[in-house]
Amino acid sequence: MKSCLAVILLVLVINPAFAVVDPDPNSLGVYFDLEAESNYLDVDPATVFSAYVTLTDPTWDHVRAFEFGYELMVPSGMEGSIFRLAEILPPCSIDIEWRDPLGGDYIIGMGLPYPTSEATVLVQWVFLLIAPMTIEYYLGPSSAPSVPDNLPAIMNDENIIMSVGISSGDVNLPVAEVNTGHQPVPAQMASWGGVKSLFR
Repeated sequence: MKSCLAVILLVLVINPAFAVVDPDPNSLGVYFDLEAESNYLDVDPATVFSAYVTLTDPTWDHVRAFEFGYELMVPSGMEGSIFRLAEILPPCSIDIEWRDPLGGDYIIGMGLPYPTSEATVLVQWVFLLIAPMTIEYYLGPSSAPSVPDNLPAIMNDENIIMSVGISSGDVNLPVAEVNTGHQPVPAQMASWGGVKSLFR
């Protein structure tokens, strides 16, 4: 009975820590699920899939605007083998710009404050690959940044603009990958010694 209780407590204690891949607050990444748990995906040709630009663990309740730059790196000569079928923004977004599927900027305001959660999706992309290929996703500042520190930025409901980190920790490293064979941002793992210490 005691060991069964320990296992249940272990699951309850560990699960919240793994809700998102990136444990840092106010971090922007690209994920292949709505919970921000997967930043790596294997995709076959002729498969439609979504990628979500997601703000994880925000420290405020609402977003009023956001800005970031993005780039998708694909093998040379394969640029015509990836199609972005859709680009979905939060409700009441103010946006009039067309963006290239492989790179550009988002500088988006919202008519109404957008509520945040542990994993707040800011942009959903829907892609189709027509050939086997790798993709690396990079995030960084917009081309006309509101903050001077070379990072994406968010404006909260009090009209305060602040920079946010990116899940890879470096604008020169990918935040997500497709078909590369490795996950770019490793999930945080608890040590067995740390878990055992919870029950002493």
